[in-house]
Amino acid sequence: MKAVSLAFEMGFIIALPVGLFLLLGKYLDLKFDSSPWFKIIGFLLAVTITTTWLTRRFKEIFEEMRINKNSDNSKD
Repeated sequence: MKAVSLAFEMGFIIALPVGLFLLLGKYLDLKFDSSPWFKIIGFLLAVTITTTWLTRRFKEIFEEMRINKNSDNSKD
């Protein structure tokens, strides 16, 4: 069950910034008649934010795993 939860979380982390920044880029391109520049900038921002968000989340997960492993070893 934890794996499914993690999979949904990772999907959310990836989809949310990409969707929001592409929609914002599309809106700005239409408003300023600058297609496709704002979409490209939005996509690059989304990739940067997603990478940062995933990196931080994976660090948290690995830290939790390390702590759990150490606490399991101390019980033996």
